[in-house]
Amino acid sequence: FIGEIELIDKDHEPRAVQAIEECWCLALPMKHYRPLLLNDTLFLRKPLRHLKS
Repeated sequence: FIGEIELIDKDHEPRAVQAIEECWCLALPMKHYRPLLLNDTLFLRKPLRHLKS
């Protein structure tokens, strides 16, 4: 995941990311989607697993 910290802490400083293989990058406007995503427990499971390790 890229941006999982920004979902929780909107003041987090952005970082540069480089893909090592072809991929898709989906950018969501946080102003609209942040409240929805923070209330979606199914969505939050995956990034929280990465944050705990």
